[in-house]
Amino acid sequence: MALQSSGAISIQDLKTEFGDTGSSSLSEFYRGGGLVPNTGTNIGVPTSGEIQLSDFYGAAATGWEWTQTYTSMNEGVTRTFQFEDTSGATTSGTFNWSINGTTSDFNAVSGSGTINSSSQGSFSITTKNDAITEGTENYTVSVTYSSSTILTQAFSLLDTSLTPVTINVARSTTSVNEGSSFTFNATATAAITGTVNFSLGGTATGGGTDYSTSGASGFFTFSNSTTSNSVTISTIADNTTDGTTETVSCTINSPSVSGFDPTIGTGTLSVEINDTSTGTATYSLTSNNSSVNEGGSFSITFATNQSGSFAYTITGVSSSDINGASLTGSVSNGSVLNFSVTEDSTTEGTETFTISLDNGEASESVTIYDTSTAPASYAFTSASYNVTEGSSASIGVTTTNVANGTTLYWSLASDPGNDIITDSGSFTISSNSGSFSVSALFDSAYTESTETLTLQLRTGSTSGAIQDTANLNIINVGGPSVTTGTTTYRTYVQDITSGGPAIARAETYIIVTSSSSGITVTLDGEAPNGSFGSLQTNSGNPASAYTVSAPGNNLSSYRIAATGGSGPTDNGNGLFDNGVVNPASGYSALTDNTSYTVGTSRGTYMYTEAEIDIGPTASAEIDWTITAAFYFTDSFGTESGPYNFTIRATAIATR
Repeated sequence: MALQSSGAISIQDLKTEFGDTGSSSLSEFYRGGGLVPNTGTNIGVPTSGEIQLSDFYGAAATGWEWTQTYTSMNEGVTRTFQFEDTSGATTSGTFNWSINGTTSDFNAVSGSGTINSSSQGSFSITTKNDAITEGTENYTVSVTYSSSTILTQAFSLLDTSLTPVTINVARSTTSVNEGSSFTFNATATAAITGTVNFSLGGTATGGGTDYSTSGASGFFTFSNSTTSNSVTISTIADNTTDGTTETVSCTINSPSVSGFDPTIGTGTLSVEINDTSTGTATYSLTSNNSSVNEGGSFSITFATNQSGSFAYTITGVSSSDINGASLTGSVSNGSVLNFSVTEDSTTEGTETFTISLDNGEASESVTIYDTSTAPASYAFTSASYNVTEGSSASIGVTTTNVANGTTLYWSLASDPGNDIITDSGSFTISSNSGSFSVSALFDSAYTESTETLTLQLRTGSTSGAIQDTANLNIINVGGPSVTTGTTTYRTYVQDITSGGPAIARAETYIIVTSSSSGITVTLDGEAPNGSFGSLQTNSGNPASAYTVSAPGNNLSSYRIAATGGSGPTDNGNGLFDNGVVNPASGYSALTDNTSYTVGTSRGTYMYTEAEIDIGPTASAEIDWTITAAFYFTDSFGTESGPYNFTIRATAIATR
């Protein structure tokens, strides 16, 4: 219970009331300290400084307390503060409240109320929602009772100011004729984000009777100062002539926007619908073709005795089937719609294009035949091709659904050794096939292994899309090879004559035939006088000494050099002619170490002749030997040799 309100008060009275059990002094009983609560009941007790026992008249361990209070409030709100006397005393009467602010921020800055029989009181503070940005403001509300301040509360007024914005309904026109269209939307005096509800009214009847609607439904959406959507009113051109002008109105309400304080300006606008009925209405949609193939075209003509425009819808096909044309639109009398049918590669079967007026008064259909073809394909005729060095190879290509005369392209993925003369090119397709040639260089690397490059088949250009690939194997050509045959050749001729002169003549030939692909050195013998003897090496038959084979047609020249020999020697009695190298009769000297270009045949021969015409018996022998070396050179200037051989001619005359 509260301390007495007059008379003597002791320290013990204070200790009893406020629950102090130790030895105490008055300085321990300041209001708001550990013992005396800071309540309105104890408002007479100082919080510091001078203090005396008479300050505690009516003080109590309990007293006035807030039961509902606020430390902050937003602009534009109402908050109720509540308090009560918890001292146990019955308190009633009038209290007053006040704020240390102005009416620019509050509806009222002071007021009064009544404390009820339960010793409770309450009051409300309403903050104003202005459009001024002033930041957070701090205030204190105080409650007085019986001329004493019993409670205070500090609070912050948070700046939640919103900029005012006015929203107006808008229309695209003020009046239209039957059959025409117009729109309603909304505008704002600032760029805003949000919505505003709308409803349609007026004397005209919607739902397809006097008009139909499309677009926005129920609300407009703001993303700027103008709504991003609108409602379209499409009026009906009917056959009834009543002379009455009807109206369609649009009313907006309940705006919901972020960061602004919205108000409705012009809330309702109307558009008049003029009665332009002309009696029985006629409508027709006519096509210039009843059917068309893919890739073809057709047109639709609209005719009516009604004014205005009329919406239509296309069914049975997709927009992609008619070259991206819209499936909806509007027409007026005399309108011609042109359509191109897409020539695609999709097999979808026959389709029916149907265009219909949305009012149901006319329609027209066109049959579209599916003439789709499968997509083109491209391929090499083989996964791998071979080309030999120094030659060419034909590369085949097959296609499907590619027009005659189409140019295709080829290239090599890479040619690190520069082995192919041309690395890219083009060719033409005929009857879904074509070909091109690649040529490989012949080089002097006779022992290298097969190289594999990648052929690329392309469309558009030599760097266009790759349609197929194949291997190109470059087959190496080896160097010239030499086959050795008879390298020692002797022509042995005898003439044995009784009673008359004996003459023996032996001839040995060297014959060279040549081309870029090969050289043959042939040795041969002949017995113009006498007959072949038993020492004849090849019985007078030609023998190949050396045969050179060049797979790459790679020979350029050859030469033969005399390297030695003996004779001619005389091993008997009688007359003889020295053996000679005779270039007569189409032969030329070959052993002069001169290089000859391949492609011609050349030759030489040696002969010995022994003659006896004296004495009853005698013999004469002439023997001659020549050693020689054969050389050849390839097209890269590399000479091979020596390839040695020996030729010999022996003539013996006996009588």
